[in-house]
Amino acid sequence: MRRRLYYTDKQIVKNLHTTGSEWQTTEGNEYIGLYHTYVTGEVFTEPEWNETKSKPLVKFEVKDQNVIKYQAVNNVQVKFETPTPAIIQVTNEERTSGYKTRYIANKYNEPTLFEVDKLQFDKWLENKIDQNVWQVIPVHWKISGPLTTQIQGAVTIVGVREQNTKTIIDLESRIPGISKLLNNPIQYYTDVEFIVPRDINSR
Repeated sequence: MRRRLYYTDKQIVKNLHTTGSEWQTTEGNEYIGLYHTYVTGEVFTEPEWNETKSKPLVKFEVKDQNVIKYQAVNNVQVKFETPTPAIIQVTNEERTSGYKTRYIANKYNEPTLFEVDKLQFDKWLENKIDQNVWQVIPVHWKISGPLTTQIQGAVTIVGVREQNTKTIIDLESRIPGISKLLNNPIQYYTDVEFIVPRDINSR
């Protein structure tokens, strides 16, 4: 079952196809065929959501046959990792691009929200962090450019503060309480003209 009852079209990518070695069912069977994905990281069979036919998919993983047999015989339970708050670093590439992708861990049915790194997000996508307990949300966050919106002729350049404030408002409508965590719209803001060091290997 999907985590939300409703998704907008912009939050869904439909009619995708895999020829194998990409996704598998939660039972561990390789999946070949049509599928669709959501902004939350969820992946389901069928070209678009079908309440009776769509099944969840996870990253394909090649397992040793001996391990599979052992798990089947001994009913070995999968041990999931638990996400933990991470110390976030901003790279020079992110400063130059003007954006950083942040990852917010949200525990279902509990008021638990904190920031994690991309490594933990990837583990969540691979279901090494239990997707039935945790949701990890990628957030497109502006970190450089003008702090406030500027108008240059016919061009409007949205400021860091305004854009991130809008991002926070949009997220709060979907995940109540996230605005308490993302309470500083200029967090990680940097002036690239002064922060990005010169590449010492360039001449």
